[in-house]
Amino acid sequence: MPSNMRKIQNHRGVAARSRKEGLESEAIFREAENLYFATGRGRSRSKALSKYLAAAKLGHTGAACNAGVMLCRGWGARVNTRKAAELFRFAAERGDAEGQYRLGIMLRDGTGVRRDVREAVTWFRKASTLNDRDAQHELGWAYLRGRGVGRNKRKAFHWFREAAINGDSTSMRNIGLSYLRGKGTARNLRKAFFWFREGALCGNTRSMYELGVCYEVGEGVPPNRRRAVHWFRKAACAGHQRAQYNLGLSLLRGEGVKKAPEEAVAWLRKARSQGHKGAARVLIHMRTKEGRKLEMSR
Repeated sequence: MPSNMRKIQNHRGVAARSRKEGLESEAIFREAENLYFATGRGRSRSKALSKYLAAAKLGHTGAACNAGVMLCRGWGARVNTRKAAELFRFAAERGDAEGQYRLGIMLRDGTGVRRDVREAVTWFRKASTLNDRDAQHELGWAYLRGRGVGRNKRKAFHWFREAAINGDSTSMRNIGLSYLRGKGTARNLRKAFFWFREGALCGNTRSMYELGVCYEVGEGVPPNRRRAVHWFRKAACAGHQRAQYNLGLSLLRGEGVKKAPEEAVAWLRKARSQGHKGAARVLIHMRTKEGRKLEMSR
């Protein structure tokens, strides 16, 4: 048999084995998914982890990522960040965006692997080009803070914007702040308001607060105290310190809402318990004012 024919047959054999392993790994991966997401007695994280590892061994990058996450969190086995990092690298080197992002996080934090911020940025960049919004967000922070790469506000804005477009609510707030302050891009209050609103609607607490401020002072939108109180309340209920303070003041003064001194004090106390000095001063002033009233009434 001619040598070139042997090569063709060998390639066909390799391709056939590869297809077989691919189908097998996918089948095992599905078994792992069923075990992991099952309810009641059918659920078994340890068995799911074993299946994910088996599928990863056959080259399934998604299974490698899932197994890595489970090992990081101690689900189905003891925490093993070193093994998790190896699994993420396995997936990352085979072009898996999630593996690249998660390996970047491990390298950035020095978890399960020697800390290397520059290499972390390399993997964030690779995942970002594959449209991974979490990686795009991290790449934005890297450029903003100058960690593992030269500080560049324009590039930070670019990657935050890409992440925001892909649905990352934290990046939406960051884009809003960039437009508000004119950092990395031209100042544009209307666009700042737009992105704060998008972030707020996606459930980002800080965006809710920033949106409330926009309505309060009229940045990018006509002033509207009622809308401001609405968003301060949403952020305050989610634990945002400054929103609790602003809501307390609004209730105390009756701005955008009916006066409610008792509720105002409750929110100011919550803000104070989180270290808000302004709330502490207002509460002290209120106590002093009440004391003077009592003295005058005697």
